[in-house]
Amino acid sequence: VLKILDVVRMDGDGKFQYSFTIPDTDTRLGDYKIKVAKDVGSASKTIKAVEDPDNFVPITDPLVVTTNKLVYDFTMDNELVIRGQILNPVERTSFETPTVLISFETEDGEPLSIIGVPGGINQGAAGGEGTVTADYEFTAIPESGGTFSVTADISRGIFSEGTYRITAQYLDLSATTSFDIVDDLAGGGEVSLDKDVYGLDEQVIVSGIIPTSDSSVTISVTRPDGTKTTYGEAVDNQRFYWTWTTPVSERYQTLKSDGERDITDSNFGIYKIKVAGDTYSTDLLFKVSEDPANDSLSTTPLFVTTDKSLYQAGDKLKVFGNVIPREQGDEGLVVPDRVTIKVLDGTFPYPQIHEASVYPNQGGEFSSLFELPATVFSEGLYTVKAIYSTTQTTSTFSVANDFVFGLDEPVSLLASTDKSEYYPGDTVVVTGKPNKLIYLEAYDVSIIKKSETEITCGSFICGTHAGPITSIRPSPSGSFIYEFNIADSVSSIGTYEVTIDADFETKNIQFTVVEEPPAPKLETVIEKENRIP
Repeated sequence: VLKILDVVRMDGDGKFQYSFTIPDTDTRLGDYKIKVAKDVGSASKTIKAVEDPDNFVPITDPLVVTTNKLVYDFTMDNELVIRGQILNPVERTSFETPTVLISFETEDGEPLSIIGVPGGINQGAAGGEGTVTADYEFTAIPESGGTFSVTADISRGIFSEGTYRITAQYLDLSATTSFDIVDDLAGGGEVSLDKDVYGLDEQVIVSGIIPTSDSSVTISVTRPDGTKTTYGEAVDNQRFYWTWTTPVSERYQTLKSDGERDITDSNFGIYKIKVAGDTYSTDLLFKVSEDPANDSLSTTPLFVTTDKSLYQAGDKLKVFGNVIPREQGDEGLVVPDRVTIKVLDGTFPYPQIHEASVYPNQGGEFSSLFELPATVFSEGLYTVKAIYSTTQTTSTFSVANDFVFGLDEPVSLLASTDKSEYYPGDTVVVTGKPNKLIYLEAYDVSIIKKSETEITCGSFICGTHAGPITSIRPSPSGSFIYEFNIADSVSSIGTYEVTIDADFETKNIQFTVVEEPPAPKLETVIEKENRIP
């Protein structure tokens, strides 16, 4: 309480002036009653000290009661502050001051009660004898300007989750307000990410509530390639907040090389974050994507697909998918469950052609490669089935087979270029294969540019070789791919012929290189407006 007692000398006309400074501290905000007394009488006035005098709005209701918050949390809030204002406080000639009675009710309308001990009773008496049930109430003494406040503890021994009503009673006036109490730990705690899919060099935010009294948690990040980094974070009032930054650029890593079966991992993919304390542990998954705005994290228990919907016989079938791994402990030797992948014929009785068992990575991703030999995969529809524990799912793909089986058809070479006309600097892609499965040592591929001189060479083009004769070993199915880079110059313009020499046939394919048309120019239209004043 701030109390100043001072004497003021009056002017000759009976006027006086007095000033004092309100202390610069929050505890001095409130009502100040100024009383001037003389032997002829006395007068008083009440002023208010507030944080923002320019925007202060005085109350007009006879009695107002409020709380400092609308929602309280057991683990975040320790006390409940109740404030109020009496518009016209009653003054009495005696030193007695009318008080404000503050009471609580539950959302059912029942008075909030506590267990109390009457005076003179031993609180530690055997069996708790002598205790009584009392209403939870407070008495507030208003200041001279009519403001009052009380503070109550937010305790689980008094309150529980729910809505409570406060009633302030001052003489024959009453006012009410309500507030809510929540318990974030009622559900056993929760740890979450700010989102599911992130881009490169983006911040991952992990926050949560730990249902135990651990002072810290261990946070481990497992990348798609299986590498793991462990961090630590302090827990404050059963809460923590932790951030981690995704890779700044895409990076590839070859994990295994077996001939043509190279397995290359990228740092794009699914990551796992494990948050663990002494008695608490949970896992979170998120995805780092090249296009996070249009990507999503699959929540399907098991998903499988192929990299293409249509294959040519002799191609490689890539099967990949994602599974939500079954929860397993991390003590001792832990062998993760494998995903079984089966490739089935699409016609009844659906015989099995291939089978493989693969381990999913830490993010649940798995993949496998299968051969599609032309002698086994005829033209038609096929099914991929993935099985993980008791869950299974399927996907379908088609196979086109250009090979001819039988003795009546002659062996011929099927060859083509990806298009018939190119620009300087383009790449010509030549592909081919025999129509039957036969053994071939190599294909000899050469490219000739037509000579500008008028020379007749029969059915062939006369000209110069645009490159060396290249020998290409065929794939197991007999197919080959050859790429020819056209020089990026005007001298490359002309007609070319590709010659493919196999043991059983020689094939010639022509293509042309033309000048690339200039890019269209945008016309700029300038509109001029003349104004006559």
